[in-house]
Amino acid sequence: MEDETGYSKPVTPGELWDALADHKPRMLFLSGCNTGKGHGDGSTESFAYQMVEKGIPVVLGWGLQVSDSGATLFTEKLYRALAAGIGIGDALQRARKAVGDTSYHPWPLLRIFTDGTAANAYCR
Repeated sequence: MEDETGYSKPVTPGELWDALADHKPRMLFLSGCNTGKGHGDGSTESFAYQMVEKGIPVVLGWGLQVSDSGATLFTEKLYRALAAGIGIGDALQRARKAVGDTSYHPWPLLRIFTDGTAANAYCR
């Protein structure tokens, strides 16, 4: 995460939850490296998974390292589709297609976590 001036500030899922709990979002996009990646030994679930466990219905996170420019490009396309009223599933597909013609290919990296309910139920 970042502080108010844009400097790196590590936070735990619990700390982020405490900051969001009074105004819990229906969707959270953790656009930082490895936020959708758990530890291979099974000792810790991913940051994104833990946020779903805390009560956010839909959480997106990157499974691997992602460049700032790549994450920004993908995120811009995703939010543009969401702002147009397109559901999260279709918005993700559109964003992937929109950036698919570039040299950046994020689809093996982005992961979506839900509380078991269809993601589009929350993001229309």
